[in-house]
Amino acid sequence: MKYVVGHKNPDTDSVVSAYCLAEFLGDGYKAARAGEPNKETQFVFKYSKAEMPELVDASKADAFVLVDHNGDCQIPKDVDRDRIEMIVDHHKLEGLSLNSPISIRIEPVGSTSTLVAKMYSKNNIEISKEVAALLLSGIISDTLKMTSPTTTSADKETAKELATKARINIDELASEMFKIKSDLTGMSISKVVGSDYKNFQMGKNKVGFGVFETVDPKPAIKKKKEIIAALTDLKNKEEVNLIFFGIVDIIKTITYLVILSKDEAEVAEKGYGGKTEDNILKLTGIVSRKKEMIPLLEKALT
Repeated sequence: MKYVVGHKNPDTDSVVSAYCLAEFLGDGYKAARAGEPNKETQFVFKYSKAEMPELVDASKADAFVLVDHNGDCQIPKDVDRDRIEMIVDHHKLEGLSLNSPISIRIEPVGSTSTLVAKMYSKNNIEISKEVAALLLSGIISDTLKMTSPTTTSADKETAKELATKARINIDELASEMFKIKSDLTGMSISKVVGSDYKNFQMGKNKVGFGVFETVDPKPAIKKKKEIIAALTDLKNKEEVNLIFFGIVDIIKTITYLVILSKDEAEVAEKGYGGKTEDNILKLTGIVSRKKEMIPLLEKALT
């Protein structure tokens, strides 16, 4: 069995693109996920009437196809680098070291779901309504309904085509997804902090960065002390030099960056400007971790 799998702490685009690429590749390929799905991901699979991929079991895999990531920090535990046969991603090349050449497709679009949809189109493979609904959900999630600076014309065009195929109103689906994305009910703060968390290697520093995207940031900001405690635990667990957590207001396009200590404050203020107040650095007009937050932080560190 060959597993198609996304990154650790999977988001919607990661799980959706794994499922839909496995469908595209056909016999012998099976979609998997590298962690527990968040509320939004659970919703889109139920909405699309698709079966949620199982947790990856690296011991059972003959080979791996990676989606939505390409760096060592993001690869699921126990994945054998020598058994990676393909990568499909929309992030920058992270310098993954492999012992043999493989097929790699990386393009600067807003979501991996867009790339998978383009693969169906280029190969004249019919997209089912189920797959169309999932890929559309992945695009909506990763581009914040085509408002993120990562969004390209390809994302917009692909989303329209998928919406027509699946007979879905983009605004209505996005509204439901964002409402669920914002819901903190039944979630521990540790889960909120870790559900969309990634590690990055920035020069000599290993940096952890989590985000929580919401239509109403107030409930999360009120739990700032609990977030700081959870970040402290996660910093020790992940053995990172610096750790950050952004509460992203996707309506007003503002990120409230929770600052753990003076070390994080110094780097964040150098990278983003502004002044930390009561452990919060307000980033106006910044919502994309990939396109804005991480590049500015890397520049400050290197």
